[in-house]
Amino acid sequence: MGTPDIPGLTDSPGVAQNLRLHTTLKGEPLELLQSQVYLGMEDVRNPAERAVVEFVLTAKPTQLAQVIDDFKAFLRTVRPAEESPA
Repeated sequence: MGTPDIPGLTDSPGVAQNLRLHTTLKGEPLELLQSQVYLGMEDVRNPAERAVVEFVLTAKPTQLAQVIDDFKAFLRTVRPAEESPA
């Protein structure tokens, strides 16, 4: 995952998966859709170290169209923090 505009995400491995979940709420069946995005971010001081950051969107099928573009827009803003001067 990633683009040249977001090099931190291009250089780091990212995985996305979409799930359809079936559960119950107050005894009634409930279907949910979930989009999970996992990003590996390299430690700038020690490239052998990585952190994995998870982002999850969960919505009813009837709600997904209303929120998916905002979720994608949010993901495009994710960047590693700038290193603070010592």
